[in-house]
Amino acid sequence: MKFIALVSGGKDSCYSILHSIRQGHELVALGNLYPADESQQELDSFMFQTVGHNIVNMYEKCTGLPLFRHAIRPKTSRNVALHYYPTDEDEIEDLLELLKEAKRKMPEIEAVNAGAILSSYQRTRVEDVCSRLGLVALSYLWQRDQQQLMTEMCGMSKLPGEERSPKMDARIIKTAAVGLDDRHLGKSLPEVFPALQKLNQLYDVHICGEGGEFETMVFDAPFFFNGYLAPKVIQIEGRESSDGVFSSLMGATYVERPNKLTMSKMLENLPVPPPLEESWMEMLKEMSTIGFETNDNAIDSSTQPSSLYFPETSKNRVGNLLYVSNITPRKGSTVKEKAQNILDELGTLLADQKVSPSQIMASSLLLSDMSDFHQVNEIYSAFFQVKHVGPLPPARACVGSSLIGEKNSLQLSVVIDLASQLDTVHTMTLNKSKGGLHVQGRSYWAPCNIGPYSQAIWNANDANKISFISGQIALIPSSMQLAESLKTGASQYVSQSVLSLRHFDTLKQTIGSQKQISMVCYVSQKYMASIVARTWSLYCKELASKSEHWFHRELADPRNLIIAKVSSLPKDALCEWGGVTCSRFVTEEDDEDTIPFSSIKEDSGNEFKATVRGNGDTRCYKTLYVDSKDELNKFFKNQGHSQVTLFCQPSNQVLHAKNVEFVPVEKVYDYKGKERLAGLFVMY
Repeated sequence: MKFIALVSGGKDSCYSILHSIRQGHELVALGNLYPADESQQELDSFMFQTVGHNIVNMYEKCTGLPLFRHAIRPKTSRNVALHYYPTDEDEIEDLLELLKEAKRKMPEIEAVNAGAILSSYQRTRVEDVCSRLGLVALSYLWQRDQQQLMTEMCGMSKLPGEERSPKMDARIIKTAAVGLDDRHLGKSLPEVFPALQKLNQLYDVHICGEGGEFETMVFDAPFFFNGYLAPKVIQIEGRESSDGVFSSLMGATYVERPNKLTMSKMLENLPVPPPLEESWMEMLKEMSTIGFETNDNAIDSSTQPSSLYFPETSKNRVGNLLYVSNITPRKGSTVKEKAQNILDELGTLLADQKVSPSQIMASSLLLSDMSDFHQVNEIYSAFFQVKHVGPLPPARACVGSSLIGEKNSLQLSVVIDLASQLDTVHTMTLNKSKGGLHVQGRSYWAPCNIGPYSQAIWNANDANKISFISGQIALIPSSMQLAESLKTGASQYVSQSVLSLRHFDTLKQTIGSQKQISMVCYVSQKYMASIVARTWSLYCKELASKSEHWFHRELADPRNLIIAKVSSLPKDALCEWGGVTCSRFVTEEDDEDTIPFSSIKEDSGNEFKATVRGNGDTRCYKTLYVDSKDELNKFFKNQGHSQVTLFCQPSNQVLHAKNVEFVPVEKVYDYKGKERLAGLFVMY
C-alpha cells in the first residue's frame, strides 16, 4: 500500500516508517501538525510533539517527498477520553483535515503510518481518523518491548564518526525526568542509551520515553534520499528553572548526498519480530514432534442442514447481564435483507428493554454460508456506527454453520450489560462504563480487526475485568495474511493452532485478564480437534515443566474448553479461539483464589466450575459435556435459572429448552479431543 507517514520529527515515527517500508508498503508523502504561532516550540497538546517543528519543514527537501502540514492551536485537546469519538474543534479534527487534503491531492494514498508504542490515546485517535477516511493504520511499533526496541533503534543509528552514514540520527532535544538534564541535550540514541538503562533500573524510567521523559529530533534516516541535516544547538532552556525540564532550540543545515540513497541494503539489517515469541516457538516445536492424523475424507450424512432448525429468540437476565439469543430472520429474500431484518429485530428488542446498542458487550454471529461475510458485515457495521454507539463495538465470534439452513442464512446472539452509565453526545449514546481493546492498525502485536468488532470488551468499573474476547484466527499480524508453516517441519495445521492461541493469549496479557472462564475453539476440519486439544493441554499445564519460557506461568485447569466443528471460518482458517476471561476466581466458601490446577485431580470429573465476582455480581460458570440425549434432557429438566450456550447438532438440540443460546455445530469434542454429543457453557 502507498502510505503517508505522520512525522513529528521524533524517533518513533521515523523508525516506524522503516518497518512499514520493510513490510512492503511504499512511502509517498509526509504529514505534520505544527503550532499556528510558529514562534512557539511546544503546545499544550495531549497528542502531538511540536518541539523542533522548525526542523520538520526541512524533511521535504531531505526526502524528496511532499510534506503536508496543518496548523494546530493551543489547548485544543478537547476530548481526552481514552477512546476517541469525533469532537468539534479538537486537534484530532485538524489531523483529519490534513489527511483529507493529502488524500485529495494524492488519491493513491491507502494507509497512514504512526509511531505509537504504548499510548492507546494516540493510537485510537489515528485509527479513528483512518476509519473515517477509509485508510489503513500502520503501527508497527505498537506494544513492542521498550528495551528491545531501543536496542534495535540504536543498532540502526549512527555512531560517532559516522556522520555520512545513511543510518538514523535521532538527538535528544528535551528532557523531563530525574537523572536527565541539559548534559544529555543533543546526544544521539546510542550515546544516551546506557543512561536510560540505568535510570530504568533505578527509577523505572521508560527507556523509549513513553512517559514523556524525553523528546527527540531526527536529523537523518534511511528514507532521507536526497540529503541529511547537520544539527546545531541554538539555545538551551531550563537551566534557570527548578522544574527539572530542559530543552534545546535546534537548528540544522541541509547537506546534499553525493549519490541519491537507496534503502534496500539498509532494510536488510532492520530487525523484524517473528510471529511467534520464543515461548510459543517452544510450543510449536513440541507440537511438531507429534504425528497427527489429518485425513478428513469421510462424509458424515448427519451434518447436513436441518429444515427443522427454527429456535425461539430467548431473552434472559442473569445478574447485570441480559442475554438475547437465537435471533433469526423473519423475512427477507437476500442475505442483506435478512441481516437487516435481524438487526431491526434486535433494535426493537433493545428498545423494549429500554437499553442502548452501546450496552452490547459481545455478539455471536453464525452464517450458513461464509461467502456472505462481507455483505452481512456491511449491515452489521451500519448498526454499530461510532456516531450512534460510540468507539467500542462489541467483541464478536463469527463462524460458518451450514446447519442453520439456507432459509435462516444467519443467526445473531448478544450479551448486554445492564450496569452501564450512558451519556448522550450529539447523535451518540455513549456507554461510559464500557472498557475495551479496539485495535484497527497493523502491527507485529496481534491481528487488527477484520470486521466491526473489538478484540476485547469489559465493564470499566469492574475491578475483576470480566472480559469477552473475540475469536482469534491465525493471521500474521504484520501482513494480515493467514499463516502457513511457521517453521521447517511444522505443518500448517499445527502452525495455525499455535499462532491463533498465541493471539488470544496476547490479548489476555495485554488487558490483564488472564484467568480463563470459558474457551471455545471452532475448527473447520475434524482432524483439527486433536491438534487444538493438544495445543490447549500444553498451554494450560504441560509446557510449564518442559520449557524455561513457560515455568513461571500459572498452571490452569484445561476443562473449560469446548471444541466445535463448524462448516467454515473467516478467511478459510482452520481454527478460531475465543472466550471469556477475568482477573481472579473466588470460591464460595473462603472468598479466596481457587486452588491451582496442580492440586485438582483428573478424576474429579469432567466439569469445570468457577465462581467469579465482578461489578457487584457473583456469577458461577460451568463447562460440561454430555454423551446422550437423556443426559441432555435431564440437565434441562434440572437447569434452574441460568444462561446456557449449547453446542451440538440440531437433531440433538432441545429446542423447547428455555434460556439457551443454540450453536448448531457438526461435531463436539471435549478438552482432550474426545467426541461428545454436546458441550455446554452454563452461567448462573
